[in-house]
Amino acid sequence: ATGVRLPATVVFDHPSPAAIARHLLPEIVPDSAAAPRSEQDEIRALLASIPIDRLRKAGLLDTLRELADNDPPEAATEDGDAASFDDMDAEALIRMAQEDLA
Repeated sequence: ATGVRLPATVVFDHPSPAAIARHLLPEIVPDSAAAPRSEQDEIRALLASIPIDRLRKAGLLDTLRELADNDPPEAATEDGDAASFDDMDAEALIRMAQEDLA
């Protein structure tokens, strides 16, 4: 049913249903074997997946460098309250970067 080819010795190598499930799960759903990632890890992975030329063309490369090099200044949120970059989500950071470019 899964399409995964099993060796003839699978019941000897993995003698319980739980052991077989632990063996099969990473093959059926590869990402499930990885430990849950934090939001910070997910954002780092997303940023790492974007080609540098694309960041440069979007005008975000210098902004990202500034964010990485400096202590984050206070930024205004939509309701006017001050919030640090640490409190902002990715969408708010991108919106702020685009406003700075305009």
